[in-house]
Amino acid sequence: MRNILSVLVATAIASTAWQQGHAQSCFLSADFEDGTIPAGWANSIVSIVSSGEPTSAWTVGTAAQANANTFFPVMDVPIGNRFVMANDDAQPCDCTMDEVYLTTPDLDLTGRTNVALECRVFHEMTLGGGEAQIEASTNGSDWTVLDTLGAVEGNWQNVFLDLSAYDGEAFFQLRFHWSDGGNWASGFAVDDVCMRERNIVDLSVLDVRFGNDSASAFDLNDQGLRYTRLPLEQAGATIVSVEVMNRGTTAVLNIGADAAIDLDGTPQGIFSSTALSELAPGEHATLIITTGWTATGVGTLSAHVTLTQNGTDDDPSDNVGSTGQQITGPGWDDGYGAMACDEGVVQGSKGSSLGFIAANRMEIVNDGSSARGASAVIGVDSQVGEVIRMILMDANFAFIDTTARDTITQQDIDLAYGGAAIYLPFTTAPTLSIGDYFVGCQRLSGTGYVSVSTSGNCPEGVSAFMVGSAFDITWSTAVPMVRLHVNDFGVRVAEAPVASDTELAAYPNPMDHSGRIVFNSTTGGPAYIHVYNAMGSAVRSIPLGTIPSGITSLDLETSGLPSGAYVLHLVLPTGTQARRIVIAH
Repeated sequence: MRNILSVLVATAIASTAWQQGHAQSCFLSADFEDGTIPAGWANSIVSIVSSGEPTSAWTVGTAAQANANTFFPVMDVPIGNRFVMANDDAQPCDCTMDEVYLTTPDLDLTGRTNVALECRVFHEMTLGGGEAQIEASTNGSDWTVLDTLGAVEGNWQNVFLDLSAYDGEAFFQLRFHWSDGGNWASGFAVDDVCMRERNIVDLSVLDVRFGNDSASAFDLNDQGLRYTRLPLEQAGATIVSVEVMNRGTTAVLNIGADAAIDLDGTPQGIFSSTALSELAPGEHATLIITTGWTATGVGTLSAHVTLTQNGTDDDPSDNVGSTGQQITGPGWDDGYGAMACDEGVVQGSKGSSLGFIAANRMEIVNDGSSARGASAVIGVDSQVGEVIRMILMDANFAFIDTTARDTITQQDIDLAYGGAAIYLPFTTAPTLSIGDYFVGCQRLSGTGYVSVSTSGNCPEGVSAFMVGSAFDITWSTAVPMVRLHVNDFGVRVAEAPVASDTELAAYPNPMDHSGRIVFNSTTGGPAYIHVYNAMGSAVRSIPLGTIPSGITSLDLETSGLPSGAYVLHLVLPTGTQARRIVIAH
């Protein structure tokens, strides 16, 4: 059995992102959303190798444009975001970028105090790419390196630099400096540049996540990782992690976090972290809120966090944050007892023309669940005709079970553009004991390229990418969109509003090989039933002939349809009626 699953609404599982300070506005800013580099910025000129023509080293574009030749896979966060990049293997450049610079206009810092820089950078140093640095000058000729940026695989980095040493300078410039290291097919990207004066007291929430960020992924027999979807039968005591930063100029004392937890809008309590005694200017810390509370039903679990501290914050607007998690069960449109680490929205991909496994760690804390199947969102650059399967492994990557082999179709790739996942059932549906497992999407031998979409980030030990015949393990901070399912196809589906004149009833629900539909029509005439699958494709159209006015009851044959969720559309002379059903053979 093979099914395509749609993606849950991303906002339901998204957490608070990096926030820039609000009280002090940026006196220099660039978000590049208008598609241009701001006036006054200086851009290095390089030569196109094939023609010798000069061109700008830095251009503005999207993640899709950056990765046009598959060598600079910038994460698309937020979706459709624009940024500035030096990319030596994408249009218009096919260039040598040994040393390229993007330089701000000259700035007058006279009268300014406690100046700071905030920005985002994407810097992997893959394929031989060289270093990236941020530099400063007070005369436009002599440059000082402020920061040599470390490489981070698969994710944007947030940069915060204290520039108070340059307070009062009448001439000041910043520049971003990158080298391709004399190699090809790499790049460096910058976004959301902001220079501002800092507040004195300015504590900020950077991120809120379910899970224990202070725990190691390699600690077995617990459940501390960042799950965005968690089966009810595997829900442990809820833990919330709150990343905070001191953006101000003075130490903040006695820092805490309170989390208000609700399940589908129903309050479950307010829980507090242990206090952090002190946080110095520019420093980060993670507060852990251990609630001792465990979800008792399926739905959307939310945490709304507020920071506490000694004294008053100059900018309390960023002292709050929130996050969400889906507690899943049978019958969810994208649930089927889904257990997932990804954020639900495609941000990038990882792939190869060789055999590989892209896998995520799953922490099982309650005995008795069955690994019914797994799903994965393939990358849109995957090639039709290549073969994949899902695989279940123990904590040491020893084989437990696989699904049947599945050949990628054009429909799979088309649906992947919308984030739809391919679901495949495991052969034996093994029972899971308490402990850690890995669930992966395996690209089997072939000649073409296959990739798995990625979404969100994780600490080392959560996501693995194993390539080649030896399957050497490389830990990835980018999370592949591969999920475990501990329930088979659902026993119910949530009803959604539909446009109808009256009610269409369907019995039983779920159906096996047949059922009955009952409806009321105020006018007699021709009628039809259209059956749509979960992706909105019509899979069956049934002419009902001429029906009388009043209540009609008819048999519905479903034996030829695979198990899954469907929508029945009844077309009557007076309008349309609809009903969601589940078919479970």
